[in-house]
Amino acid sequence: MLEKSRDAIKTVLTVRFGEISSEIEEIIGKITNPTILEELLKLAATANSLAEFKQSLAKIQS
Repeated sequence: MLEKSRDAIKTVLTVRFGEISSEIEEIIGKITNPTILEELLKLAATANSLAEFKQSLAKIQS
């Protein structure tokens, strides 16, 4: 289930913003909390830019 969530996040980001960095992929790959992955999927769908998504991702990590 976690892998499907990660793949969904990556797919949404790629469709919306083009290629995503390996750094983002790596960070998403390390997240094991399904609730956080769900929030990231929503964020991937609503963020105005990849930079905005990265900023929120950094906040979630800290």
